[in-house]
Amino acid sequence: MIERHHSMTDRRKLEEKQLRAEPMRSDSSQSALDEIVEVLIAVAESIRDRQRAGMLSGLIDPSQIWCDESKKTWQIAFNASGESEPILFPAEATWYEASTREELQTLPLKITEAQQQVDQIGLVFSVRLIDSYALGEFACRITADCSVSEYLQSPRVLQSIPAELRPLIDRALGFDPSQRCEDIEDLMTQLRTIQSLLRQEALTEDLSESLHLHRQLTKTDVDSGHEQAGLPFERIGHFQILRRIGSGGMGDVYEGYDESLKRKVAIKVLPPELGRHDSFVKRFYSEAASVAKIVHPHIVQIFFIGEDHGHHFFAMEFVDGESLAEQLGRAPLSIADALNVIVQILEGLQAAHRVGLVHRDVKPGNILREQETNRYLLVDFGLVKSLQDDDGPTHSGTVLGTMDYISPEQGSSRAVDARSDLYSLGVVLYEIISGKLPFYADSPTGMIFQHVYERPVPLSEVAGLVPVEVSAIVSKMMAKNPAHRYANAQAALDDVRAFQNGEQLPSHAEQILQNDADYFFNPVAKAGTTRSATAIISAPGFNDFEEELEILSSGPSSLWGRIVERLYDWFETKSPHWAERLQNTQLQVDRAVLKLERHRDLLASLNRDAQLLLKQLQQDIKTKEKLQDDSEAEDDFLLQELRAACTEQEQQADTIQRQLHQVNARLAQVRTERDVLLARLRSAETRKRGGNASRSRTVVTILILVVSCMILLFVLKSIQFRTVQSGQGQPALKTIAATRAGAQSHHWPIESPREVIIPLQAKVRAMDIAVTRYIDKSAYTVIAALDNNTLIKYYFRSGLNYVVQSGFLGVPAGVKAIALSPQATLTAVAAGDNSIRLFETNKRGMEEYRRLEGHVQPVVSMTFSGDESTLVSLSEDRTVRYWDIRSGTEIRRFEVGRNDAELMAANSNLSRLLIGKMFRIDDSLVLWNSLESRPEKVFPTDAAPATLALSADARLAMAFAAGRIDVWNALTAEKIRSFAGVSQAAAFAPDVKRALTLQNRSLKLWQTDTGELIETRELQIKSSQRARILLAQNGAMGVVATSDKTLHLCFLPEVPPPKDLVYQFH
Repeated sequence: MIERHHSMTDRRKLEEKQLRAEPMRSDSSQSALDEIVEVLIAVAESIRDRQRAGMLSGLIDPSQIWCDESKKTWQIAFNASGESEPILFPAEATWYEASTREELQTLPLKITEAQQQVDQIGLVFSVRLIDSYALGEFACRITADCSVSEYLQSPRVLQSIPAELRPLIDRALGFDPSQRCEDIEDLMTQLRTIQSLLRQEALTEDLSESLHLHRQLTKTDVDSGHEQAGLPFERIGHFQILRRIGSGGMGDVYEGYDESLKRKVAIKVLPPELGRHDSFVKRFYSEAASVAKIVHPHIVQIFFIGEDHGHHFFAMEFVDGESLAEQLGRAPLSIADALNVIVQILEGLQAAHRVGLVHRDVKPGNILREQETNRYLLVDFGLVKSLQDDDGPTHSGTVLGTMDYISPEQGSSRAVDARSDLYSLGVVLYEIISGKLPFYADSPTGMIFQHVYERPVPLSEVAGLVPVEVSAIVSKMMAKNPAHRYANAQAALDDVRAFQNGEQLPSHAEQILQNDADYFFNPVAKAGTTRSATAIISAPGFNDFEEELEILSSGPSSLWGRIVERLYDWFETKSPHWAERLQNTQLQVDRAVLKLERHRDLLASLNRDAQLLLKQLQQDIKTKEKLQDDSEAEDDFLLQELRAACTEQEQQADTIQRQLHQVNARLAQVRTERDVLLARLRSAETRKRGGNASRSRTVVTILILVVSCMILLFVLKSIQFRTVQSGQGQPALKTIAATRAGAQSHHWPIESPREVIIPLQAKVRAMDIAVTRYIDKSAYTVIAALDNNTLIKYYFRSGLNYVVQSGFLGVPAGVKAIALSPQATLTAVAAGDNSIRLFETNKRGMEEYRRLEGHVQPVVSMTFSGDESTLVSLSEDRTVRYWDIRSGTEIRRFEVGRNDAELMAANSNLSRLLIGKMFRIDDSLVLWNSLESRPEKVFPTDAAPATLALSADARLAMAFAAGRIDVWNALTAEKIRSFAGVSQAAAFAPDVKRALTLQNRSLKLWQTDTGELIETRELQIKSSQRARILLAQNGAMGVVATSDKTLHLCFLPEVPPPKDLVYQFH
């Protein structure tokens, strides 16, 4: 804003002040904008006059601008030190590719000499553009007190500049080649147009105010009869309509009267134009049905829903009062009153979330205050979403909700849960305390962008003295990442009530905020990179590179494989499905080409932008270093930030270029394969049409050879099978030798439908099991690590009459623990050197392909996530670490206490960890919230556990301790039951409610939800001491490894499906 100051000489300097980020709404702001335009016109006229005199102006110094009060005009005085003094080339104008040229750091004042110097270097641009750039840079400074780089990179700064001036500034700066303007006259014309429009708007506003005043003076009271005359109907259903109250998200709201119950009601009516659309009617009834589930003092209750002559409506509780928005418009609230409001709304949200409903439009306008009781109620569930219903009224990519209060996940079309409402309520609390919204923008897109990426102004800066705890509560509610917010409304309530009672916040949010002010406001990263405070152009995280080539890499790579494929081509030539199969493959390859081309175009655009930003950062650093000596440069925080941003941008630029080269190479490969595929398709069609007698003889000959080979293989297989049967009673020495070789396999015949006994060369040190689906049958994979440092895989599926045994190559020494992924594709091995080795379980040879390093002591337990993307590990160094499987990098870590922890179980998404200590009773079983790195529940136990389990939804916890099984409610830490006493070992399948125990030689199967015994069977073992057992997750296979070097695979009864289960086949 520009202010006028009188001086003795009737001349005054131009003072520049920063315009607030809030949009201009008042008359004073409008007059300030008009004054800014006047100054810019005066500066442009002065630049034009100097250019006519053959001189450049260069960057503009605001101290040389004053107002001549006698003439009511603005004047500018350029330096008059002579024509020999050079001008500085604008450092931030990197789009000229000239700022990096030393010979262009300065230019002569004369236009002809400056242009000659530019032409000699070989650059093509008019030096008059420098003056246009100077006008744009000056406009940034006087409107928002910002640099050009801030204008280009910060949405907050961009929103603080009046929308009327942005097109002018863009043309003047000229970063878009199509909009560059070297003629200052064009910019003057644009400025005068803006000035004319502003004056017309001011005249219109004055006229509107006069008309409004006239109406106020001539207004008369309107009786209720006139008021009712404007209503669309006098009755609806059995309700009498009294007056219109307002409009909600999905219809108009009226005050009505229920004559039968003698009470007032609020009636929401769907407009007729929307009532003709089934989707709107469905969502309207969904709102009523959703809210009708809730009976709570802080949620408006639904009384009746119906339809009358095509008008869909529902009646609800009438609140005699006002909205929170109206209350805030009259007077601000104290912090104590604000927290009282939030507590009531949190209680209402807790009730809604408890039944699985998310409001998605929490704002002051949807919070009503009952005047008599000062009770606050949440209303208007028009955008409600059920957490259990993924096929709700909205679709992916659709943004619903008021933009001023929208959560980042709503704005970026990500999955929405109850934490979205907590974010919106945090914005409401911010507004109540400060009197301002955390973000302002003149477009919905700008507002969404700020909610997703921008950091709000700290509450203490806009609201004065605010307790640190309150700021922390607001910050945690408004965290960009839902994982950093309160897990639910109850957790937020606990913090607010703790502050009201003068207690420490249970979440320790204030400590987190003090340690890291940006912790809650770091946006959810799309690429796995750590972003600096400066805007950085990051490399995209393409996860489908391998998917694009899957169709190409599926073919055989060996010579024999290619020969077999060629033979297959010959045999399938006459098949009517052969050409169709090739055509389908061609379509897949074409889709891969299109997707790779999109990746290439995006990366090419990002590469250009990244290189441009990198040059700009380098120039900023160079300019700032020139203005400071070495000692000041080392202590300058901004310079350090610029250097860090420059380093990060260099890395991202290199990554983008590497990805671009990779995409181009793969695109060329896919196109080559497509050409080969087309050639094969044409050849197949030719053979299909024109077969001759010689070709037929060739096909017959090949068929005879293939049949002969198959007969020979069958004979050899039969001989091998009889050899295995004859030597079954002896140790499988040949099998162990094959296992060491790693490339061979062995088949163990299944002679009993209940149990398979496999002899081992050494005791089992660790083992794991996974169950998958093979077509419509269950398939089981067991991995066992033996004391002789071998790793063996056993595979069996329903329908096979044998168990396949194979070995791993390159097994590390000193295996401590193993983990098998849910789909049996990966095996994690904890090695004696404290590293974790990953093996691809289904690949031939099963060699190590990735190594995870970071633990300083041996790893004792590991678990994969349900989607196999993440591995969590527990080590004797008392740390839990999360690893990204694709990249092999550590994602995060936290410590689990001062005492050693040896056991760990996890739920499906690894958000909860059950950690136990085998040799200590105190705090021996703790449930950790891994998202917040803190213990959540402690389970009371009188013995140290030996085996743990946690259900996929983290609702049930199980432990085997002191020879018995204990089952807890993981949500409340309440023990539900204990059973199966005096056992030596146990295993769990919590998701099918089964447990398996070993007592002496008896193997017992239990139902964990009742504690009842399902089955008992006797095993052919010598002793159960030091035995290890496993239970498949479907509860249908048990594995027992005994100390007498035998492995028992036990087939258990299938879990009966629920009676109401409906099977769907796709």
